Amino acid sequence: MFNLAPTPTRGRTAIFARIFALGLLAAAYVALPQPVRADTTVTYDIAGTLNSGTFSGTIEFDQSGSTLQLINSSLTVDGSSFACTGASSNTCTVYDPFGVSYVTIPGQGQLVLLNWLDSSFNISNPPPSFNLLGGYCFNCGSGGYDYIISGQATAVATPEPSSWMLLGAGILGLALLSLRRRILPSAIA
Repeated sequence: MFNLAPTPTRGRTAIFARIFALGLLAAAYVALPQPVRADTTVTYDIAGTLNSGTFSGTIEFDQSGSTLQLINSSLTVDGSSFACTGASSNTCTVYDPFGVSYVTIPGQGQLVLLNWLDSSFNISNPPPSFNLLGGYCFNCGSGGYDYIISGQATAVATPEPSSWMLLGAGILGLALLSLRRRILPSAIA
């Protein structure tokens, strides 16, 4: 017959493992910040129409000290591509003066300007979406100015690091449980 009673060593190890796992979860809970932004960036999907076509893409704002800048952004306007990469030495600019905010994104001999109504773009509490008031694309389409008729930017939800940490803890727990179930039948046999 099989002896299904736990041995004192296996019982102590199991208790220690459970206490250790609960301690890790408690430490993770205490160490995790309250719901706040984990970084200083916010990304928006953007789309709209011009006089002669459409535009779409992604813009990402970054707050470095008191400077708001555009990074890792790309737009397609009338078939032309515009992009800003990296936080330093890019030529994209963000202006946030009194009540109207706007960005400029250069291309090959071209320039896109997008503006929206906002008293102050607060990266700590960014708006979930905003409508574009207008703007233009210089040297797009047939040349000259192609004016933006309408457009909207919608925030892209990104998982916070605490969500990734909790997911990792859950996967680790499932892996340990699976390992335990594999070891237990071989110890009985």
